[in-house]
Amino acid sequence: MRYISFPFTRKFDMARLTIAWILALVLSASAHAASPTPESIERLMVLSQADKLFDAIKPRMESMMNTMGEQASQGAKIGPDEQKILNKFRADVMTVVISEMSLERMKPTLVQIYVTNFSQEEVDSIIAFYETPAGQSMIRKMPQVMQALMQEMQKIMAPSVEKMRKLSQEMQAELQALRKKK
Repeated sequence: MRYISFPFTRKFDMARLTIAWILALVLSASAHAASPTPESIERLMVLSQADKLFDAIKPRMESMMNTMGEQASQGAKIGPDEQKILNKFRADVMTVVISEMSLERMKPTLVQIYVTNFSQEEVDSIIAFYETPAGQSMIRKMPQVMQALMQEMQKIMAPSVEKMRKLSQEMQAELQALRKKK
């Protein structure tokens, strides 16, 4: 069998190989996904109704604060003056939480997270989906889906909460016993 030989020198072959590598690198670098623009991310936030998601956090936080207040009192009777103080505290905490967790306050952080985790092509595809009737339906129904999920998770976790409460009581008893020895 005869081999066809090309009249290239070794130096010329190395030059061609180097050019091929450079082209491959350039092409792979240009094929790398572009980061999304802040404008496209803001469009995505508008379409996904991110403002409503942040607004939905407020009642949940208030409910959590009320539950924490009830747990902190541990069933003790609270007088009217104490109740005023507790109510003021809850209101003050909610004011801080609401101001810190507003969409306007969180927007720069959200934009950076999206830039880090999504390409422009992905953001454009998500926007295209959210502009469809199915995408709009998903956006409208997602709060109910999340609420149902949270309720089911609470049911699933209820037995675990009681187990954790018992573990906490055991730990406190052990700590008290240890302190008495000292």
